[in-house]
Amino acid sequence: MAHEFKIGTSAGSMTLLSDLGIYEPFWEPPVADQFELGDAQTRDVGWAEGSWHWGFMGSQMYDALKVFVPGRSATVFIRTKTSSTHYEDYQVVAEWPKRENWVANRVLDITLKFKDMTLI
Repeated sequence: MAHEFKIGTSAGSMTLLSDLGIYEPFWEPPVADQFELGDAQTRDVGWAEGSWHWGFMGSQMYDALKVFVPGRSATVFIRTKTSSTHYEDYQVVAEWPKRENWVANRVLDITLKFKDMTLI
């Protein structure tokens, strides 16, 4: 449900994406790199990464997200899905793609990537 996805510049100021006029993204849950130990167990290492993806985004939705991530990347707070029914809040470094494909006032196939996802 779109009413659970949020973004903000602080944990207390997160805003619902739906209140910003942004529809629910396709999402990738937070995952870290994995390392296989000598005893065949696996351990997560490094920071968790995830993403929000839209097949297209109008300029108004894009501009609404740019308020929170005005440059190529910025530290923000998000609420995102971690499974099909569960949401968690994170402090993240959000990063825009290197290239954007704009057609008729819409950016196509856009992913906002999240790095260094820290559960809050």
